[in-house]
Amino acid sequence: AYYSKAERAFEQALKMLRQLTANDKGLEAIILNNLGNLYGKKDEYSKSLLFYQQALDICKKLDYKSRAGSI
Repeated sequence: AYYSKAERAFEQALKMLRQLTANDKGLEAIILNNLGNLYGKKDEYSKSLLFYQQALDICKKLDYKSRAGSI
């Protein structure tokens, strides 16, 4: 139940963030990473990996080495 609520909240936050003109890519990477964590906890590893990869790609583009190391 808690995972479902968290999943909806993260998905909604990601959707809203991506609709903004001034999309904060760093925040997007954090949300994607959180979704990766969530799916990992639910044993949905292939889905988890997709979100981690998206977060890592953003961190690399932004040259966020400290954040990329935590993904």
